[in-house]
Parts: sequence; structure tokens; C-alpha cells
Amino acid sequence: MAEGPIEIGDRVYTLQMPGVFLVVARRGTFVDIESDSGIHLTVSDASLRRVAPAPVVVDDTNGDADK
Repeated sequence: MAEGPIEIGDRVYTLQMPGVFLVVARRGTFVDIESDSGIHLTVSDASLRRVAPAPVVVDDTNGDADK
């Protein structure tokens, strides 16, 4: 996972509520997060974990299945 502080725009999760949230604001050690369904929480940044980026999948078949 990426190092450094949680920043606006990071996708994060918390144990308080299931799901992935987007960081929308910071106020000192507190962070405002919002889910895709509109749930809004203000939590301590220490309670958040950044979501790891999706792995890159390389499609190297190029339609050459018969060769």
C-alpha cells in the first residue's frame, strides 16, 4: 500500500462500517469520508486504512490463440 498520510481523494476503509469510502475533507486529525451510497462519516485518520490499488492485468493473447 502507499505510504504517507491519508489525503483528499484517497479510497479508504474503516472498521466502523463496511464498505469503501472516499476522503472528501480533512480537519486536523479528523477526516470526512463518504460512501458511494451517500453515507457520510467524520472519523480519526488513525482509524482509516487506504485501499490498495487494483492489480494491473496484462492481456497478452492478442488473438494469437492458434499460433
